[in-house]
Amino acid sequence: MHPAPKMLANIKPETKAQTVQKKTLQASMEMNRQTFTTAQSVLAPLYKQYPQNGTLTMLYARSLANDGQSNEAIIISSRWAEQHPENLEVKNFLADLYLRSNDNANAKRLYEGILASEKDIPPRLVVHSHNNLAIIHLELNKSEKALEPAQKDFDIEQNVVV
Repeated sequence: MHPAPKMLANIKPETKAQTVQKKTLQASMEMNRQTFTTAQSVLAPLYKQYPQNGTLTMLYARSLANDGQSNEAIIISSRWAEQHPENLEVKNFLADLYLRSNDNANAKRLYEGILASEKDIPPRLVVHSHNNLAIIHLELNKSEKALEPAQKDFDIEQNVVV
């Protein structure tokens, strides 16, 4: 048996915030073990109680997505992205969900939005967005349009460790 559950059981929270932290750790552990339903049973009540907590919100959305509940994950992630438009990581996650759901129009809109952001964009997101835009263009049989983001991706990857 892995020692993490035993260690987690020995943590005795003294405050409400510590209880939330412990449950978040428990859910993260379940996600790592790929027991997504168990993670959701921990996260769902926390998400309802603390919808303003980004860590809980996105962990819950990821557990749903990993459990095949992409539509629910999209709803939750969209809500968060609307409330926090500066959060490029959430936009990237949401774009990936759309891409997996074959909603290329929304995925393309979000990837382009990430690249057009005036914020400092982590190089990993730049590469990821260009790569996925190229994939979208290929899926739409627009191979010439796929060349530009693919070339940008190639040029960036030569200088960035992803």
